[in-house]
Amino acid sequence: MIRINDLQFCYEENKPLFSNFSIEIPDAARLHIAGDSGTGKTTLLRLIMGLEKPSSGIIENTAKRIAPVFQEDRLVEEWTAERNIRFGSKNVDYGIIETMHMEHLFKKKIRELSGGEKRRVALCRALNYKPDLLILDEPFNGVDMTNMKYCIETIKQFAGSASLLIVTHHFEEADDLNCKRVYLES
Repeated sequence: MIRINDLQFCYEENKPLFSNFSIEIPDAARLHIAGDSGTGKTTLLRLIMGLEKPSSGIIENTAKRIAPVFQEDRLVEEWTAERNIRFGSKNVDYGIIETMHMEHLFKKKIRELSGGEKRRVALCRALNYKPDLLILDEPFNGVDMTNMKYCIETIKQFAGSASLLIVTHHFEEADDLNCKRVYLES
């Protein structure tokens, strides 16, 4: 459960990004956070993860295992795809790798992969962590249509009962994941 009550946040002193913002997100929810550029979608995710602190208000998050896929891949370039996926987990769920069609990339170093392949490794790592909160910030940038279908199928199959928060400008991606849409307005 994520409960946000009367959130106030601003990067600049006189320009609030959030003012009196409240939302309750139940466990196992699937939520698409939508809005124009600059409305605070990524910032809201960062606030929920505790990477930013609100000016005032309350953010309660009962998730114990949070796995983000940021807009940047945040992978270790000199490690193999396998080692990056294993990071934070003792084992690798090979079902995730197979469903994502990543077997041929498993032993390659990240620096040898394309941008779309790196995105898929980041998504595999997040799912392999077995989170109870999966946070996806533009997770399919650079991923071709065929591999995007594999990504969506893998999320559906392996996210389980995790809550899912996704930021994407491509509504069909969120619709394919059966997400309820919430619009942030400037």
